[in-house]
Amino acid sequence: MKKNIFLYSVLILCGCSGGSQSPSTIINHIPVPDTSVASNEKITAMASEILIPTDSASQEIIRTSSNVVNFNGKSYLSYRLDNVNFETADAFSPNETEDNLSFIIDENGKITALNFKNEVAKRIKDTNDFEIAIFNPYINETANTSLSYNSFAKDIGLRYADFGMISVNGIDGHEWLNEDEHIAYIGGYDAKNISTEDFNNNITFKGLAKGSVSDLIIEDTNATLSVNKDTLTETLSASFNNWYDVKVTKNNDDTVTFNISGDYSGPYTINQPTPNLSDNAKPNDKEAISFESEYYGTVNKPEEAVVLFDYYQGTLPDGNEQDYTHINIGFGGKAQ
Repeated sequence: MKKNIFLYSVLILCGCSGGSQSPSTIINHIPVPDTSVASNEKITAMASEILIPTDSASQEIIRTSSNVVNFNGKSYLSYRLDNVNFETADAFSPNETEDNLSFIIDENGKITALNFKNEVAKRIKDTNDFEIAIFNPYINETANTSLSYNSFAKDIGLRYADFGMISVNGIDGHEWLNEDEHIAYIGGYDAKNISTEDFNNNITFKGLAKGSVSDLIIEDTNATLSVNKDTLTETLSASFNNWYDVKVTKNNDDTVTFNISGDYSGPYTINQPTPNLSDNAKPNDKEAISFESEYYGTVNKPEEAVVLFDYYQGTLPDGNEQDYTHINIGFGGKAQ
């Protein structure tokens, strides 16, 4: 199916979820174990700031020993929301080093803007909508539009991570931006991040999978993510009422197998994907795939998980018009 150029030329993946988040110094207010701002609740459930105790007996993860603050005789490290970098769908960017998505907050922790694809999107009052000017380098044109930051994690109670969908509004008169675009994203506090190699047991996370197949929005409220600690394989399973049942397995050799099943026969059909595709490989003429996962909690106790899955099938993006199907799915869940 035909798809406009906007998703690939403008919304290109940086591949920088997580990254290095430096702790911040708490200034001009008394530190508390967790801070939030009321107006931010329309955007995300992640706190504007988290404090990690430096006492090793607390079982918290400490990434650095700098910027220590003290409160009631105990030392904490401060991590702020504007240090969190989120990863968005549309993989295989020619420029994977650019910052992808992050918040801008004021001195009180209130979200005032987003950094999105090297542009600043200013928040519209106390909503989850933002004004942004988007540049299309292919035709040297800028369009003023708005986008919405839609968090699904806040609906299922995630605290240290977020996942959801950025929805960019299309504009009449701009062929490259005439349709709404929906881009899944994931991210979280690195200070609460846990590696699967540190898991004590196999574990399953249950939650929500939501994304898009080109223009079709798909959702499963009972999706699961299973982690086998011995083989270090991760499997995302979801059944979409208006699309296929899917199973995506990330192997420990950095290959990904994407399997579809079910009776779907609508306009968004795809061929059975090739097994064991190389994760995050550059696109070939037919397929490209990416599977990114992050886990959050305390040492050896994962509590939350988010996944970003990205897949192309067809004639991959290389001009103003392409004939391909793009699947991007975000998942968020809690440990069972």
